[in-house]
Amino acid sequence: MDEQTKSHAARLRNNDYRYLRGDVLDVGCGPDPIKLPPPARVTGWDIPDGDAQYLASIPDGKFDAVVSSHCLEHMVDVPTSLKNWSRVLKEGGYMLIYVPSWTFYERRQWPSPYNGDHKASFDLLDPEVRPSHPFYGMREMRELGLACGLTLVDARLELDKYKLHKTYDKGVDQTMGDAQAQVTFVFFKA
Repeated sequence: MDEQTKSHAARLRNNDYRYLRGDVLDVGCGPDPIKLPPPARVTGWDIPDGDAQYLASIPDGKFDAVVSSHCLEHMVDVPTSLKNWSRVLKEGGYMLIYVPSWTFYERRQWPSPYNGDHKASFDLLDPEVRPSHPFYGMREMRELGLACGLTLVDARLELDKYKLHKTYDKGVDQTMGDAQAQVTFVFFKA
């Protein structure tokens, strides 16, 4: 809920706003699109606009930046989604992707106990035992990015207001409040 707004403090702390200039596409924004000061121009994309996996009505190279907060985990085909999100990004542009952490949000349970619509999970590191569901660690995201002409320039775990001592209380979804348990991937398109 309100993931773009909740990510504001993390974007400030990590100076992520420097990547979001010019024409910016916010994929999966729902009622909470990213707020950027002029002269940046934000175009939101959500279910009424069409399938976010394809962005079919958007021409190639239209946007200076693409941002998506808690949308990629809902895509049926993550590689196809990244390919098309990269397709609409101009050369020299950045893509910022925020996704739930499999370790801290889903607590390494699958299917997700907190959101039954999640079709893939994400984390920074690979677990000792490879999950049987679609899973993308930093290595996979780097490889997927390279296949789409993107270079991974940053990847990090963000646990804002998340209580680590409650990690094993599987009956509580801390992110329903103001806590975050997300992984951020920042790509550059040369």
